[in-house]
Amino acid sequence: MKNMNKGIFLGFSSGILWAINSIVIGIILTTVGFGNYAFISPIIATFLNDFFSSIMIGIDLILNRKKITNYKVDLKNLVIILFASLLGAPIGMGGYVLSISFLGSAYTATFSVLYPVIGVLFAFILLKDKLTKRGLVGVSISVVATMILGIGSDNVVSNLGLGLIGLLMCIVGWGLEGVILSQVMSDLDERIILFIRQCTSVVSFLIILLVGFPIFDLFQSVISVNFVLLALISALAGSLSYLSYYKAIHILGPSKAMGLNISYSAWTVLFGMMFLSQPFDIRLILCCLAIIFGAILTSDLELKLGEKS
Repeated sequence: MKNMNKGIFLGFSSGILWAINSIVIGIILTTVGFGNYAFISPIIATFLNDFFSSIMIGIDLILNRKKITNYKVDLKNLVIILFASLLGAPIGMGGYVLSISFLGSAYTATFSVLYPVIGVLFAFILLKDKLTKRGLVGVSISVVATMILGIGSDNVVSNLGLGLIGLLMCIVGWGLEGVILSQVMSDLDERIILFIRQCTSVVSFLIILLVGFPIFDLFQSVISVNFVLLALISALAGSLSYLSYYKAIHILGPSKAMGLNISYSAWTVLFGMMFLSQPFDIRLILCCLAIIFGAILTSDLELKLGEKS
């Protein structure tokens, strides 16, 4: 029971930390000048976020190398991690950016939360990992409530077809990433997995930037002290979020971990109201509460006062 509670705490923590990461990246995208490269600002921000994250995780691995027992990565596990990382970073995140470009941020943020549904489906097919009926109800509540958050948002659709392709890449990539990585969670320390994942992301996005853009001119035009500081904060929150998420996958399995991680959409709205002076809206509050309640159901947490393990 203690291990289960730890997994639930880590799952919720991953959502809270990802909300912080998302808010800081949002501040970067709206306050930092990207000049002629504003149209690829999400890729630049993601690249630097994962770049700083990989450095942080690498330093942590060096400092704690004597404490990490499952340190060696064999070829099989490396292939699994690289494949999952490609699904999560250039494919999943690339699809997310593509969808933002053609569907707009509101629709993309709203419908990208379908990734746990894909994850649950593949976890059942590939791993025979299934949620209880209550867990399935919980995922459904969280997904529907999150989608309601996006209804009524200002949004401009420039290309529905390409936007939907990007959205499909996003939800399939992110959904499969967690399921595939669950296969190596018992063999390796989560920091090793995350380090490989972030390095894969950095190399992938760097190749995209090198092929399509004058890289030195690009970074010279966007890099500033303010940008770097914000990127470091987002990278720290993102790194801790991923580590919590991976540990939750290890303890709870991918289906429940994704159901808890999806609570980031609620925390993002709540933090925005608390710290960014975003307008109070009772509809948003009710949706956020529904998302968190759905996440609790997904985790199969027994809501019985006084119950002891």
